[in-house]
Amino acid sequence: MTRPGRHTVIGVLVGAAVVALGVVGLVAVSSSVAAEARTRSVLVTVVVQALVVLVAAAGAVAVYASAARRRRQETEHRLEAELCTERQLARAKGHLLAGISHELREPLTAIFGFSEYLVEYGAVDETEARELVRAIRAEAIELERMVEDLFVAARIDDGSLRLRSQEVAVADVVERVLACAGRTGSRIEVSRTDALVRGDPTRVQHVLRNLLSNALRHGGARIRIITVVEGPRVTITVADDGPGLPDDVADSFLVPSEEVGRRLLTGGSGLGLAVARALAEAMGGRLDYQRAMRWTAFQLRLPGVRRPEEIDVVEPRRHRGPRRIAVGSESG
Repeated sequence: MTRPGRHTVIGVLVGAAVVALGVVGLVAVSSSVAAEARTRSVLVTVVVQALVVLVAAAGAVAVYASAARRRRQETEHRLEAELCTERQLARAKGHLLAGISHELREPLTAIFGFSEYLVEYGAVDETEARELVRAIRAEAIELERMVEDLFVAARIDDGSLRLRSQEVAVADVVERVLACAGRTGSRIEVSRTDALVRGDPTRVQHVLRNLLSNALRHGGARIRIITVVEGPRVTITVADDGPGLPDDVADSFLVPSEEVGRRLLTGGSGLGLAVARALAEAMGGRLDYQRAMRWTAFQLRLPGVRRPEEIDVVEPRRHRGPRRIAVGSESG
């Protein structure tokens, strides 16, 4: 504070942290010492209030800048994580397309080879022609199964798959699966059962068809389809005496996953098994893999339905009234 003559000058340096924001200066002209004292007191009060306002504003600016930096960093981290996820999905989709192309090539090659043989050489006899046509039909059915897997996987991925819930006879589904596969010889051993499960009949058949196709193409010489009722659940096992899944694929198949769509894209167990597992879980069941005693087994577990004759009927206990006791006197 300086006082040249009758002038009162007050200057206050205003800053935030170590940065100077400016200087507040006030000048008052007084005609007397008393007036000058009052003016000086008022000016000091005004300057202090202005200083508080400016410091609060500077603090708010600093807080906003810090929050903006934090939000920018969080956004950068989120975008980086999303970009990494997209890259992983892109690689997974590339592997999926490569695997599907390989799987589609096998039946297409067989269909082309059988039909080319018929066109080039014709059929030697009716039996040979029937065998070739049957083989072409079987490969066409396998192609249809793969296309259906792709369709179902896409609907599971976008959440548009709708399932029915009703009673399904296991024996009927197994018969349809065997008929579609075109393989009903002694190579497949089936345990007949009248068990009922609750689920979507089309999707139960889809799961069993995928499991049987996997056993026929990659399993051993013997295949078994076994149905067992285990309390409230029914277990349908498709087993074969083949080599089983590779260790890395088996490990990935056994690890539970929370994202169905992601599993369909990155599952190393193949699209058919991945779709089968996703459908089993969507119907309130599960699909397990087991390798024991040189047998490979895929176990489909679904909620069972008890038949009316299997329901225990408990008759209500008859109400018994109070027991009456006759009291009399003995006559001698």
